[in-house]
Formats: sequence, C-alpha cells, structure tokens
Amino acid sequence: MTEGARDEARPSLISPGRMPFWRGVNLEPEARRAFQAELEQAAIDRLRVFSVLLLVLHVALLIYDFGVAPAAAGSAELRWQESLLIMHLLMVGATGAVLVGFRVLPTRRSKAFVAYLMTAFFLSWGAVLSGVDQLIGAGITVYLIVNLACALFVTFERTATFVAFGVSMALFVAGQLNFASTPALAFSQWINGASFALTCLFFSRMLYAAKTRDFWQRETIARQNAELSAANDKLADERTKSENLLRATLPPRIVERLKRGETRVADAHPAVTILWADLCGFTELASELTPTELVDLLDELFSSFDAVVHAFGLEKIKTVGDGYLAVAGIADPGDLDVVAAAGAGLALHRAVADVSVRRGRALSLRVGIARGPAMAGVLGRERLLYDLWGDAVNVAARLETAARPDETLITSDAARSIADTYALGPEVVLEIKGKGTMTVRSVITRRGGGEP
Repeated sequence: MTEGARDEARPSLISPGRMPFWRGVNLEPEARRAFQAELEQAAIDRLRVFSVLLLVLHVALLIYDFGVAPAAAGSAELRWQESLLIMHLLMVGATGAVLVGFRVLPTRRSKAFVAYLMTAFFLSWGAVLSGVDQLIGAGITVYLIVNLACALFVTFERTATFVAFGVSMALFVAGQLNFASTPALAFSQWINGASFALTCLFFSRMLYAAKTRDFWQRETIARQNAELSAANDKLADERTKSENLLRATLPPRIVERLKRGETRVADAHPAVTILWADLCGFTELASELTPTELVDLLDELFSSFDAVVHAFGLEKIKTVGDGYLAVAGIADPGDLDVVAAAGAGLALHRAVADVSVRRGRALSLRVGIARGPAMAGVLGRERLLYDLWGDAVNVAARLETAARPDETLITSDAARSIADTYALGPEVVLEIKGKGTMTVRSVITRRGGGEP
C-alpha cells in the first residue's frame, strides 16, 4: 500500500502545478507517512460504517432468502436464488469479520489492511453479483454502484488501487461469460461494465491526486503558520528583552513615554531633591583588587543602593565610577522629597557598613543633598541615557566632595524642611567651587531613634 521507492527518491516537495493532474504532488517521506496515515484512518472509518450498513441489509436479505418459496427445479431462477443466497452469506461473513477485525486489531496499519481487503472484496462481490443477475436478465447496476462508491469514498495508493479494480474487472468479465444467456449479451455487458469500472479507476486516481494537493496545501499553511508563530514569539521575546533593558536603564515613566512614540524627552523641573553618593578611597581600593573582585564589590554595593533608593521613593539616575546619583520629587515634587532623600542618605551609609562587614574591608561613603531646579532628558540613539542637569545637581556633587567619610551634607535651605524629622549638625560655611561660600548642615539621625 505504498507508492514505491521510485516516488520516495524524487525531490522532497514539488509545486502542484508542475505535476500531472492525476498524480498530485510528491511529498517528502515524513509528509507522505502522515498523508498515508490520514488516508488509512479515513478508509477505516468509512469501511466501518459501510460494513455495518451492509451487514444489516444482508441479514435482512438472508431472512428473505430463507422465507421465499424456491423456484422450479432446473430453472434459471432457482440457480439465481441459490447463487444469491451464497452472495448474501459471503457479504454477511465478510462484514462481520471486518467489524471484528477493526475492534480487536491493535494498530492502525493492520486495520487499514483489513479495510483494503474489504474494499477489494466489495468490488469483487459486486462483479460476481452482476454476473449472477444475468440469470434473470437483470442489469449491472450493483456493479456500477459498487465501483463508484469505492472510487468516491475509499482511497488507497496507486498499486493497491489497480490491484483491487483489476481483480474486480477480471471477475466481472468471468461472471458475464459464465452467467450470461448469450455471448452477445455477455460481450455487451462486459464492454459497458469494464468501461465504467475503468472510468471509476481513473476517477479514484484523480481524487487521490486532489487529496495530495489538499494535504500539501494544509501542510504548507500549517508550516507557514508555525514559522509565523515562531517569528512572532521571537519578536515578542526580543521586544520583552528590549523593554526590560529599557526599564533597567531608564525610569519606568520615561519608558512609557518612549513606548507612546515620543522621540525627544526633555523636561524642566522647578524643584527636585538631588542625592549624590560616592565611595571614599575608591582609587586605592581599586588598586588592591582584581577587576573581577572590583566589579563584584561594586555590583553588591550598587544593588543594595538600588534597594534603598526604591524603598524611599527616589529615582536612580545613573552610576559614574563609584558615584551614585538619585533624585526625589521628579514626578511629584514637595517638601517630603527632602525627607525621603535624607532618609535614603542615612540608609546608604548603613548599607555600606553592612557590605564592609561582609567583605572584611574598610568602606565608607560621602553623601551630598541639594534642592533646586533641574532639567532632565534622554540622550543617545543606540545606548539611551536619562540624565539630569542643573544647579542643584552641581551643588549636590560639591557637597558630596566636601563631606567627610560617613557624612551626609545638605544645604541649609533644604535642611529647614527636615529639621522636625532629623537631627542635624550645626551650620557650617563652606567654600563651594563655582558657588562661593555656602551654609550647609550634616544629617545626623532620625529624631526618636527610629529607622531613617
């Protein structure tokens, strides 16, 4: 029930328009196996239904055969009755065996073989019955119906189909020669029946070709859909990765604005609170560590800084070497931004102390806090950078530089808004590069001794 090695050796897939219309398309081996499985299952399902119908019908005919009065002895009608009884018994036995085989056989291939045998038997049975009917001058209607039904509803491979129809036509010719009343009638019926059977055979091959084209198209569409789905999934994954990368490098609100199609993000903020933090003695520390150890240390520190900033509601802007820049109030400014920044500054010192203990190294931090106007925007095309500029940013950086290790300096103006929340050091006048003298205070601890 296979097309043969010659078909398997052809190219894996050929366009339907380049094959003869009765051949369909040449499928690659894996696709051919799937196609054959589809044909076999269809043959099993249809032959199961046909067998049930034929079994019920011929059981009823057998009841009639045993109940009807026999014709006169030696007459052609008696011979017809006896032959018809045998044909009905054969059909009952064959359909019963087929139904049992479909139930007990374990594999689809074995059931498909039974379906093919039933098809061949059905064609042969119709051929013999048409000869038997010549005893009473009946036509060949049953044979024609059987051929047409097999061509329409049951499809097998080329060799199997030719064998089944060939055996049937041979039995048809033999039946007509054996049972026809005259040679002329036998010849006439043989010509008509054989011509129709050949037509059905050719029609069966055309349907087979159409089914291969349909299968090829379905497989092509399914493969294209799978490829498109895979491409969409890959695109979605890449989009997710890109979005995650953006969210890792840019504030979420800026990412949302870029996703909405903004090509230029530039904002002026009249009052924000800037926090600059920087490790003390970083140059000496870097000379003592290998690159891997240094990066590992900075990763641990800045990861803890990120957690602190997030907990206090600040927004991380960037890291520069061992420096860390964050801002409060950029989305919703107010006096509480300074409170949050001061608390974050103290918490950063605590985080550095924790890492210092775990690492067994003397680490300390300087922090500067200033409040004032600033501008913000996104720079670059391939590597986007969200940054802040303005007087408050410069002042915070200068305060960080002027601070002692483990100290947080804040401008006196900003300090007034947190005096009720945090204990502050005395006012100190410092010479700030580019700003002249400036009064600043240090943030000591939260009043009441609670967490920052």
